[in-house]
Amino acid sequence: SVTALTCPLAAHSLADAAPVAIALHSLPTSAMASVQGDLPLPIKSHGEDRSLEQFPFSTLGTQPPSAEAQSLLRKSFTAAQAGLPSADALLTQSINEWQRTRQPADELAAIYKSRAIVRQQAGRLEDALADLSKSLALGQSSDATDPAEVQRTFALRAGVEQSLGKWKAAEEDLSAAIDRLDDLDALEATNPYLYAKRAAMRMRIADYAGAAEDTERAELDFRAIGDKIQRVLSAAEGALALYGA
Repeated sequence: SVTALTCPLAAHSLADAAPVAIALHSLPTSAMASVQGDLPLPIKSHGEDRSLEQFPFSTLGTQPPSAEAQSLLRKSFTAAQAGLPSADALLTQSINEWQRTRQPADELAAIYKSRAIVRQQAGRLEDALADLSKSLALGQSSDATDPAEVQRTFALRAGVEQSLGKWKAAEEDLSAAIDRLDDLDALEATNPYLYAKRAAMRMRIADYAGAAEDTERAELDFRAIGDKIQRVLSAAEGALALYGA
């Protein structure tokens, strides 16, 4: 059975956060949890007690995480979606267990990403940045990772970098996210907010020509989705960028 929950965590775009729907599956012995949004619930395979760093994921065994570990992970994500203070510690326990039993890299990446969102909301931006970097490294190392999740993680990390005043790093991650828009479904692939955010970062680093191009693209996409206010704002930003250029 599936229980639908609503999670007011960071949205995939860099616009204002919107509620994210999470589907939590009941897990008998070994099962995959199907989840949508920024708090994926990874449940599956492998295990024998050896170091993650010393044992490549490609040579892992086939034992699933224990029922206790699966229960802990469900509890972790429930706490995260509810905004409970215990979420960080519970997700940390799950990360440790998934590392200890050498679970797949894409699952571990998902848990790191979820803890990053919790830490970002708590104002622990450097810790959130470290978790998102770890999530990207793990996710990109696994063929099992959904390319769309990699795209969304780049966008999330850019938001954290922006909050930290790391303009160049944010611009680079936004570029990586934009380059991967084709990995998303057609509706989500139209994301003028990413272009608007990158334009702002390019203004910060004095790339006025690049910023002008981004504001023009954002203006066109906002027009396409019928957002008149954002379209006008993008046009104004574009005028400033052209003035700077």
